[in-house]
Amino acid sequence: EDEDEDEDEDEDEDEDEDEDEDLEELPIEKDIFITPSPISAANLASTVREAVTPADNPLVARLMTLPGFKVFSEQALTYLISHLKAIQLAEDEVLFEAGQVGKSMFFVLTGKVDIRIDDETVETVGTGGIFGEMAMLEGEHRSADAVASSAALLLEVSSDQVEKGDHEFRSILYEVLSRNLVRRLRETNRRLWSQS
Repeated sequence: EDEDEDEDEDEDEDEDEDEDEDLEELPIEKDIFITPSPISAANLASTVREAVTPADNPLVARLMTLPGFKVFSEQALTYLISHLKAIQLAEDEVLFEAGQVGKSMFFVLTGKVDIRIDDETVETVGTGGIFGEMAMLEGEHRSADAVASSAALLLEVSSDQVEKGDHEFRSILYEVLSRNLVRRLRETNRRLWSQS
């Protein structure tokens, strides 16, 4: 009987150890806050690619609350961030200059980026905003400089990634770009009217 009790105790200990190992293997969900510091762009990109598989990915949920991303479906947004290139900018750092070939567009996750022509700021793009899309779509040179007016974290989307995206992704992206273009035209008209 004592031997049976000892065997039962050993089995219980083994089961407890197995349960502990199982608990260690379970993913622990934590809130993800997008911030330019101290997370490096490389680490963010790596983390996103690893975490992007679950449908309830907290990063996807977080991005869907930002103005520029609200129109994306979860599937389309998951595709976007799984192919992203994250770029971290310091204040006053130049992202690109007028005259450079534009092969990508940018979403602003945090911070602000000034769009400048001849050192004059013509637009400031904040969280959830988009810029750089015209040169990417047309394959033309950049018409302005892009300079971070504060520490900023961006997602870069290349023309190749847009072309390889599925129909839903491209349809939503083009809708976002169309709305952005209309908004800019309205702002330009407003400035012209105010100057006349």
